Amino acid sequence: MNTPASDATSPPAPSPAARFAAARREKLAAKAFTARTLIASGMFAPQRPDRVARSLRAIRRWGPTMAAGYTVSAINYPDAPAIVDELGTLTFDEVDRRTN
Repeated sequence: MNTPASDATSPPAPSPAARFAAARREKLAAKAFTARTLIASGMFAPQRPDRVARSLRAIRRWGPTMAAGYTVSAINYPDAPAIVDELGTLTFDEVDRRTN
């Protein structure tokens, strides 16, 4: 008796190695997305080597968060305005010193 196509057996489940490889590709894709986002935001512009090293340490410590963004900005642009409101202006360096 012929069985309909919908009753056909499903393909075998992927092996543990295939699942591991797929998870690794997904993790690398997420890291690549984060790197592209950071580059597009200007966090990774050509800088002095000492600033690059400090920036990478901050990103490693804080991950892709606002804390890392403020820390890296304090390293690369310490005198640039970070917060402006009715009470005045704070530079990235001032924000970094007040929060760390």
